[in-house]
Amino acid sequence: LAKHPFLTLNQKDRSLHIKKGKWSVKGLLVLPVGFSLNIPAGTTLEFESKGGIIARGSLVFKGTENAPILLNVLVLMLLSKLEEPRLRLIQNFY
Repeated sequence: LAKHPFLTLNQKDRSLHIKKGKWSVKGLLVLPVGFSLNIPAGTTLEFESKGGIIARGSLVFKGTENAPILLNVLVLMLLSKLEEPRLRLIQNFY
């Protein structure tokens, strides 16, 4: 949980909840076996190139037409040694 401050744990229900908002996922988000992951409407997760979710339980997406859940993949592109690194969105999943 310390690595992903946007998560809250409900041990009784064996579930993790992502707080509504826009979050950067650095590295893998690995769910314990049998735990669910709940994502509320209007949440955006931006996965860095080595980021992702590994789940061995339910994924509960609560998006709506007016408040979708966006899962974005970000790729760090170094255009040249003299330029600053830039982030570029390469794919959206809805």
